[in-house]
Amino acid sequence: MQPNGTRINTNVRERLCVSDPVLWDLVAQDRVAQLRANPQLTCVSIAPNDGGGGNKFCSCERCRALDPPEAQAMYARDPHLNPGPGGVGPFPPISDRYFRYFNEVAKRVKAEMPDRYAGAIAYSLYRSPPASIDKLSDNLIVGYVGPNTMTNDKQRESARKEFEEWSKKGVRLMIRPNLLGGGMGLPLIYARQLAADMRFFVDHGMRLTDYASCFGNWGTHGLNYYVLAKMLWDPYQEVDPIIDDYCRAAYGRGAGAVREYYRRAEELTNRVSASSPSTPEDHTTSDAFTDEAIAGLKEPLDQALAAIGDGDSAARERVQLLVTGLEYARQTRRLMSAAGELRAGRLTRQQFDETRDGVLAYYKTLVLDWAVAPEQNFRRMRIGMNARRGTVAADADEI
Repeated sequence: MQPNGTRINTNVRERLCVSDPVLWDLVAQDRVAQLRANPQLTCVSIAPNDGGGGNKFCSCERCRALDPPEAQAMYARDPHLNPGPGGVGPFPPISDRYFRYFNEVAKRVKAEMPDRYAGAIAYSLYRSPPASIDKLSDNLIVGYVGPNTMTNDKQRESARKEFEEWSKKGVRLMIRPNLLGGGMGLPLIYARQLAADMRFFVDHGMRLTDYASCFGNWGTHGLNYYVLAKMLWDPYQEVDPIIDDYCRAAYGRGAGAVREYYRRAEELTNRVSASSPSTPEDHTTSDAFTDEAIAGLKEPLDQALAAIGDGDSAARERVQLLVTGLEYARQTRRLMSAAGELRAGRLTRQQFDETRDGVLAYYKTLVLDWAVAPEQNFRRMRIGMNARRGTVAADADEI
């Protein structure tokens, strides 16, 4: 049921009434049929649609009755509370209704196919563990969508605590974060944090992973990708030898200087993370890349190019990807700073548009470059420049 009392969804990412036992039966029957038709499948998805279609979570009395006391108090204050997404929160936590649904479907699947699994996600308003269910069906695999940023220490620590609570629910756990797509593609190096988190999650029951949003920012996040891939094979190995191996194999005689670049970039990233910006995709992150900071990062790259000389073209090209990443950071700072100035009333719309158009023209030159993925990054930048905050910079299709 939508907040207006109708049960009419748009035809994009529909929402279901997950408290309905008839739905539990229908979904289970459909998933069992899929498993029987595909003997090689070990797991089927029972995860709901993502948001974005304009449809809200169900507002019917039966769904709301499954929600925890915190949500009930919110409904008492506002009987017409819009249970998101969209609009302005806070929104009620609805994990209990969704994991009642997931659990009931999983139990029905297990009754028919005891050696198979059902996969759900802990996400959005149902990311936290359900308060009213102590143990979930042991054939349920839960993909925890977090941590979703490596540039906010508070959010990262919150995700750890939440995952630790999930480890008490008796289910197989998967990590399914969106963090690789965060930070607007800026040169943010968090390889050690990735490794530390990997060990933590393994120690608390993580057995599967799906790191989403690897956009291909090889000139700014390549080291993060490499260390993550290595840690997936052995979460307890030391990180420094992995970084040394990456630099040696990629940059040849410039390895030592590039190693220094990564050290400096990691220090900058740690400062950003410690400040815990509320929105990683806005100027509070990009402002860290001042002209002085970029010059400090470029210095060892110049040294690397000098050390490589003309004898190793592949190593030179790889260093150049890092140099391009720094110019990308400078241009992105210009754009996000201008958006912040516009919101604060210190810049006219015309002035902002001029800056935006210049930066987008630069982004277009990178579309076929391996250094950064400007189109995908720009979709994330719009989080920091959306209508609720005063301006939409442009559509990513313009790039």
